[in-house]
Amino acid sequence: MGWPAPPTTASTADVDMESPATVASTPSLHMRNLVNECFPVFETLAQRSRSTHPAELRPFVLAASKQYRAAMRTCANDMDTKQLDMEADLVHIVKASLALLHLCEILYLDATNDSVLAYAFAEWIQEHYAAMEIEDMDMTFFELQTQLATSVSSNVDLPPKYWPTIVQLILAGHGRKAWELLSLYSHANYSLATLEPLRQVLIHMPSQSSDSSWPAWHDACRTLAAGDLAKDMHFKMILHVLTHGADVADATPWYTQAVARCVLDDPKVHLSRTAQCTRLVTHLRASLSPLGPFEEMVVSLLEFDLSAALDAVQRMCASAFPFFPAHLMDLLSHAGHVARSEAFVLAYVDALLVSADPNATLLIAYLETCPLGGGPVLLSLLDAQRRSPTLTDFKADKLLLHAQTYGLRHFVKQLALDRGAYWTAKGRVGTAMTWLLRARDAVAIDALCEANWRDATRLHHIADVLEASDQADATAITAFTVAYHELLLVFSDVAELSRTKHAALAQVQQEAAKRLGMLCRSCDIPTSMWPTILSLVDQLVPLQPPVFTSSDLYAVLQAIQDQKLRFVRLSDEKKTATEGAVVAASLGVQKQIALCLAKALVLDV
Repeated sequence: MGWPAPPTTASTADVDMESPATVASTPSLHMRNLVNECFPVFETLAQRSRSTHPAELRPFVLAASKQYRAAMRTCANDMDTKQLDMEADLVHIVKASLALLHLCEILYLDATNDSVLAYAFAEWIQEHYAAMEIEDMDMTFFELQTQLATSVSSNVDLPPKYWPTIVQLILAGHGRKAWELLSLYSHANYSLATLEPLRQVLIHMPSQSSDSSWPAWHDACRTLAAGDLAKDMHFKMILHVLTHGADVADATPWYTQAVARCVLDDPKVHLSRTAQCTRLVTHLRASLSPLGPFEEMVVSLLEFDLSAALDAVQRMCASAFPFFPAHLMDLLSHAGHVARSEAFVLAYVDALLVSADPNATLLIAYLETCPLGGGPVLLSLLDAQRRSPTLTDFKADKLLLHAQTYGLRHFVKQLALDRGAYWTAKGRVGTAMTWLLRARDAVAIDALCEANWRDATRLHHIADVLEASDQADATAITAFTVAYHELLLVFSDVAELSRTKHAALAQVQQEAAKRLGMLCRSCDIPTSMWPTILSLVDQLVPLQPPVFTSSDLYAVLQAIQDQKLRFVRLSDEKKTATEGAVVAASLGVQKQIALCLAKALVLDV
């Protein structure tokens, strides 16, 4: 709450607050938690940036920054609690990064910040430099409150910390607390009514952008300093601090001086944000000389030299905490303050790749924001995941989805072939066929079919998968496999009905003959399967009355003839013993078919 402005004070319309200038090893558990917690924030912001005008994106960038900051604070607190020696340096880097992100929010992301930068910067220093001192000061404040509340006599000696604490509270900008301590003690010769002007200046110490009445407040302090109240040495000291804050702010440590300069000097609210930041740099350099490496980064941010600031951040975090430069650059680029640099994100991805089981979905989402340099890294990542011994079908499905998104057809095929080979080796031919169909590799599909024609159980699994799939690009082998499987099912029924002498046996035998005719008409029967097909024909041909129709018998004969012609056309060196045996076996079957055909023709007539 600021000093009440008199009617003659300049209105807030005279205040010129411009928008921020646009300027050009394996992770620990805490780090993994931070990575996983911040990934959805990064992904959401990236998705929103594709559909939102940059001018409307600022609130979402600020919200993302605050979420990052909360996660980083939790991470730092957790590491502080554990106090592991191996994380001693890392926790300092995380805390430094946390402070820099907070400062970037104040300077670059929070365009609607209603605090004068001097006061916001003072609060920033107190939070990230003087947290322990502020905590100790608050503890002392409450102790003094308790002691003074139980003392009703002005003759009681004041605690030694009384006046120093009041001065510290004023230097820190906590005028209201300073007055609370003053009001608890019956000061000799001064009633509370007499101290009312002092109360007013303390509880109305300017702290917001609306405090354009700083000159009026400061004039009130000067008036008190020239009055009777200044005859008391303690009140004189307080008033001297209020009126000459920058001159007497020689307290140690240095950041106490910096805070005092920010909260007691004229905030110059009419200045632009850039000009206010220049004053903050002056306050900082006046309080600390020479500046340390971290303070140099702070100065770069205050001077809007983001290029130098990001380079310094990258040097600080490159080896231990690449999370921060990647996300800071992302925020600043979304806010329009810097051009996007893929190097920061790629460095972060490289750091995540060293983990035992990197999250491919997370890494790919980061690489999506790197259209220039992310491609080779993405391919390398996907290939490493494909070769991982811990790869599961669930993970493979996710990899396929990512690869299909980017049109990586060769990778999709290779991954599906790998999974098919894996399940084939395990004897899970149905699952293997599912993957091979996704690979669309006709050679591998045909090979799996051919290898399992003589195993009824495996053939059943393969045929089920083939029937359930889209067979628009079916090969001759897959078509034969499905038809042959259906034929075997009918012959299985024939065998069972024959054993039980069921009345429906003849009808099922006719169905088997019909299926054989369909197989010979519609499929190119592989040479290796002709002995099996001929044996099935041989089972049905002798039956009386005939179960074959003349058309089915003609189909079988035509298929046998085609097989013979293929054999005859082959050169001697290409002819195999199997093909020769098939031709020889077909001669006997042909004779039986001829006899059966004669009877069938009679029945047809």
